[in-house]
Amino acid sequence: MRSTYRRVLCSPPRGAARRLPPFFVLGVRMPNHYLVVYHATSDPHNLRDVGDDPCFDNLPSWGICRPNVRRWVVRGSNLFFLAFIHPGHYYLRGWFEVGEKINYVEALRRFPNRRNVIIRTLPNGQTVEAITRTRQTKWRYPKRKQSFEHSHLTSIPSFLFSTNSDNTIYIQNPEDDHEIDNWKCNRIFHCTDRQFSQCISQNFCSKEGTITANPFQQYVVAHPKRWFDVGELRINWHTIESEFHFGFTPQTPAYQHNALKTPQDKVHPLLEFLNQRKTAANTPNNDAPSFEKG
Repeated sequence: MRSTYRRVLCSPPRGAARRLPPFFVLGVRMPNHYLVVYHATSDPHNLRDVGDDPCFDNLPSWGICRPNVRRWVVRGSNLFFLAFIHPGHYYLRGWFEVGEKINYVEALRRFPNRRNVIIRTLPNGQTVEAITRTRQTKWRYPKRKQSFEHSHLTSIPSFLFSTNSDNTIYIQNPEDDHEIDNWKCNRIFHCTDRQFSQCISQNFCSKEGTITANPFQQYVVAHPKRWFDVGELRINWHTIESEFHFGFTPQTPAYQHNALKTPQDKVHPLLEFLNQRKTAANTPNNDAPSFEKG
């Protein structure tokens, strides 16, 4: 039987942006629901993502990984996060319903110390040029590196290290290790290789000053009353599979991050199951509310 789940690998084909088409009813985008796999730390007692994204502090948020999925989730989407621990163990970390999507400047204001906020304000008295000398130059995409190498530029342009809004300069979070052609071009602005090449040829970011614009409000925040963290329960994937018979494995050939589109009729039974397990364990949950129907 053909699976009703859609797998989306973390890395799209080179030179192409993979899009997940939304579902519309009468012109209104309906919520999609996803099971999202992330890489957890090597500590088996800690299911925290290696980059703390998703972050399950109060409130949970998701702001860096899987930009092609974050782009299409809307208010009301249900997200289930599955932690991968090498060599092949999967545990459900938690769930939240999307409460809102905000821009990264607003995310920095509300969650200034979170690693999954990919920007930081340029410190007073420092310049972008000085910051670039302290960061290791790494490239993610060969075509983008070639665009730079074949250009007339003699040094990597400063716009790859910064962005601005309302006369404020923002730089990459020092704790974030995404590459110079990836951290803002992909994680914030969803740029294609062609757009990147045009910016290099112009020596100017065509999306400069737009970080707060509606298309780039892609920092996902949980509904304050509709989330919980079940990491302490260590519910592995085999338990979930035996209960619901999904008929697929979250594992990919190279253990990449991936996302599985989950049909609506599976969402509430899974939530009820998780809530029952959490209630039975009577596990404190950092003041996080239990699942509420409605």
